[in-house]
Amino acid sequence: MPRRQFIIDASALTPLFILRKGNAGDVKGRAAMAKLIMLRNSGKANLLVPNFCMAECAKAFARELAKKTKDPQDFHDQLQLHRDLLLETVSRRRKGIIESIGLKRKHLEDIEDVFTAEQKTERRSEGDGLSGLDALIISIGRYHAGVHGHDKVWIVTADAWLATVSNQSGQPFPRAINVLKQSIPDG
Repeated sequence: MPRRQFIIDASALTPLFILRKGNAGDVKGRAAMAKLIMLRNSGKANLLVPNFCMAECAKAFARELAKKTKDPQDFHDQLQLHRDLLLETVSRRRKGIIESIGLKRKHLEDIEDVFTAEQKTERRSEGDGLSGLDALIISIGRYHAGVHGHDKVWIVTADAWLATVSNQSGQPFPRAINVLKQSIPDG
């Protein structure tokens, strides 16, 4: 049986490494990541993170650590510690738990389809919409769905709008799991 492919964005990955005080969403995100790692360890899933999401994680680490420490050297040391743990967990060469995937031309080739799908999706508020990186995550998921089959690929995110656009657009876009509202599917 082919493995399921879970493409994880920074909003879902960050809570694996750092929790924001009093943020229940981070606890849900960490639980979702724990389940994904369990599925990976049992041979049922591949976990993938676009490499640009790692920079977004580092930004989130810096934002949270800046609230906890005012000493520049301690901040630097803590940030480096979190970065090292991220790199150990997500890598291509080191055979980490989660595989880093690089951005390729093929991921950009139909990105306008993502923004067109977003335009067709009814908004509940006048939010900012998808960022370019959000659209790339959906585009990468779309590519993987074409390779592995639509029923084998999910985007894992804590970004409600990213999940909405991907889910309401249907095939060829992958399904998305909003870890704040949905569970990772079993098996």
